[in-house]
Amino acid sequence: MNDTAPEGRLRKRLLVLAAIAVAANLIVVGVERLAPDLPHEGPPGSSFSTYAEGLSAFAELLDRNGADVTQLTQDPNDPDPDTTLVVVGALIRDDTRAVLDTFVRNGGRLITDADTEQLDTTEPAGPVGYSVLTDTVETRGVATLAGEGAGLATVPDGATALIGANGRVAAITYERGSGTVVVLADWSMLTNTYLADADNAAFGLAITGDRPVVFDEFHHGYIEAPVARGFPDSWRWTLRLLAVALVVWMVAIGARFGPIEAPGRDLPPARKLYVDAVAATLARTGDPAGAADPLRNHARQIVGRRAGLSATAGTGEMREAAATLGLAPDVIDAIVDTAGDEPAALAAGRAVAALHRGQIIHNQEDQQ
Repeated sequence: MNDTAPEGRLRKRLLVLAAIAVAANLIVVGVERLAPDLPHEGPPGSSFSTYAEGLSAFAELLDRNGADVTQLTQDPNDPDPDTTLVVVGALIRDDTRAVLDTFVRNGGRLITDADTEQLDTTEPAGPVGYSVLTDTVETRGVATLAGEGAGLATVPDGATALIGANGRVAAITYERGSGTVVVLADWSMLTNTYLADADNAAFGLAITGDRPVVFDEFHHGYIEAPVARGFPDSWRWTLRLLAVALVVWMVAIGARFGPIEAPGRDLPPARKLYVDAVAATLARTGDPAGAADPLRNHARQIVGRRAGLSATAGTGEMREAAATLGLAPDVIDAIVDTAGDEPAALAAGRAVAALHRGQIIHNQEDQQ
């Protein structure tokens, strides 16, 4: 392909833009590696988010303490009951609630704030310190905690209050089937803002139990394919833009994929073909003189019209008129004579051709 052609120049420009985009993303990734504390966009309650209300620090804490941590980006329609599932800060559909209920009844451990929608909750009153209300496996090694101050005004029947302050219960637990539910009315203690305060980190490790931990990221909007999750956000945008650029490039060069261009201009049939056709016509008639009569009569009409002769003009007048028009002697003979041989028929054809050429010349002169 010639790089000086329009499509070649477009291809060069696209390659340059792609190189610039890749270089820019490499710089961004490098900065992120050198400054890992820079905030990453993410919704509250997501283990991907390093914002104040994110749980990325909690996920890292579990990983450093040997827990098998998974960030689920598919709809949790059949969670493994041998795991601990963390679902906080997300809107849960009714059908998902049914799945989670089955998960717990089959032996799963669920950490959530979803059940508080059905309980009497209070709004956060500001940063407060919590104390342990009941000594359970969820509070072992925990003395005090810190959070935003949200809580439950009452504890449901069958539930155990874990921590609280000022008459508010911030966390409860209860059994359902063969599994366990830990409801966090105030899950801010696990966020990046509060995890390092008081005994919040110890409480987070205790409530997950000695199990693999799965963070539900699907309900936070993370639904990318596994391959795409391996790329930073900037790289994924670059891949999308390159896909759009590829489509534009294909449209730009689409004209090249039309019909194949002919190697040369289509010319009329060769003169030999015309002569062969006339010869075949004469051979079929078996009467060369008769075949030439229409040509001879047509030639006489042209001469008579150009010379102003009457329809009853004789042979001599026709010959003089033809000579006046500047026709050659052999052409005049072909018009005037009535010989019946084949050469005479061919001569009549040449006479008509000569007269037509003369007519074209005369018409051009008249127009000028």
